[in-house]
Amino acid sequence: MYLAACVPQVRARLGSAFGPLPLAAGLIVSGLAPYLLFALLTGAHRQAALLWLLGLCSIQVFWFLRLPRTWWADIGFIVLFAGIVFSKVFSSIYFFPLNPSKVPASILGDLMWTRLAILAVAWFRGDPGVNLSLWPTAREWRIGLREFLYFMPLGIALGYGLQFFKLRPAPEHLGRFAITALAQLAGFYLFVALREEFLFRGLLLKWFTTWWRDERRALLAVSLLFGLVHLPFRQFPNWKFAILASIAGWFYGRAYQQGGGIRAAMVTHALVVFVWRVFLV
Repeated sequence: MYLAACVPQVRARLGSAFGPLPLAAGLIVSGLAPYLLFALLTGAHRQAALLWLLGLCSIQVFWFLRLPRTWWADIGFIVLFAGIVFSKVFSSIYFFPLNPSKVPASILGDLMWTRLAILAVAWFRGDPGVNLSLWPTAREWRIGLREFLYFMPLGIALGYGLQFFKLRPAPEHLGRFAITALAQLAGFYLFVALREEFLFRGLLLKWFTTWWRDERRALLAVSLLFGLVHLPFRQFPNWKFAILASIAGWFYGRAYQQGGGIRAAMVTHALVVFVWRVFLV
């Protein structure tokens, strides 16, 4: 369902086939479905968790259906989305004490929350400028790669200067390392980059540019906000990470502006995170 929500043809076909209320009801049911399946397979069903999930999904889905299209409603939607992410509430909803693999089941909630946000914006708010799909065009690949290459010398020099990271030791098994690295790159692109670029560049940068009518001012503001939300990483306040994220956010925003959508920015973002998480420590 998460991948399907990222396909423009799927969003358009469903959006034209049903009215707002059936779409909203379907979104809420689809938001509960992963939890119900999780509870069925693990035996970890809790009524309170299901009710919490129902309430959160209903608020997000009906946000743009019931509130006027104003700047404060747009900002409120961002605050709602980010607040739930930072609260880590899905860790308590998708809770399974006998999880032998230690894989956090909360990823089911994170994927659902992002999917509902994408569809709520597309169907009930309208998302010109997001231009979300799973595969960039050749031009977007070039833009994303170029901005990645522009950022890397500055990012690596600053990261070493701030003692934020160092080079990871060479792996013992190159084949296993390569397979794992490719899988991580796909994950960074499809979840980390997609979610953050949808939120910060597809929505915030687009809205700030529309409100202020100044692309550079909007880009600077959103880049700083992007850095600030990284302050809680590992410790608070993590100013080193916030500084690096702000600068990286500037290049992600440039990719978005040049590409006319978030796909080019997703390429830049995913490659930066890939280098950091795979080759640096």
